[in-house]
Amino acid sequence: DFRTSFEEWRRGAVDLEFLRHVGRILERPYDDPPAFLAGRRGELVEVIVDALERQPRRSLLLVGEHGVGKTALLRAALERLPPQLIPFEATTTEISAGAIHVGELEGRIQDLAGRLRGHPVVWLLPAFSEALYAGQHSRSPMGMLDAMLPPIERSELTVVGEIDPGSFDRLLAERPRSPEPSRSSGSDRSTSSPRWRRPSSSSQVVPLERR
Repeated sequence: DFRTSFEEWRRGAVDLEFLRHVGRILERPYDDPPAFLAGRRGELVEVIVDALERQPRRSLLLVGEHGVGKTALLRAALERLPPQLIPFEATTTEISAGAIHVGELEGRIQDLAGRLRGHPVVWLLPAFSEALYAGQHSRSPMGMLDAMLPPIERSELTVVGEIDPGSFDRLLAERPRSPEPSRSSGSDRSTSSPRWRRPSSSSQVVPLERR
């Protein structure tokens, strides 16, 4: 039908070859085998779905210890999202490979943001903490994360990152001005604060933006 054809056209309008060259495009089924979503885990999935369904989409950090199931929750959320959404996964290492000159990594992020602007693509970034230091050197304290934040805040780039609590604490120390985490109740409210609050439970969903 028309809607199916239109959605296929929208996916085709994205430079999929470029995305596959940089990282990988996830294909359905994302949630196989299905994740166990009892209690608060189901609530966290709904928080992720809400953030990625809204317009403009909202970037997020999934904060939790290794092995608690952050990736499983994300894949469960992706399964519930419209089929036109394209989950694109690329690590910090893949994005920064071969970038040795000052400003080169920043240019790559700007190019990626430009290619994804206006398209239904979500960048999945495992080991998000690596973005804080990637690209930093003695002549420039700015790293990959600093290049990512402006297009994220302009809603040109949607990112869902995964990070453990210890790395999240280091992120707080290096980049302190951020909003408070979204609550597990599924509310989309975030209170402006000079610091991010460290999650008080084993896993949390945090808006990835500055105030």
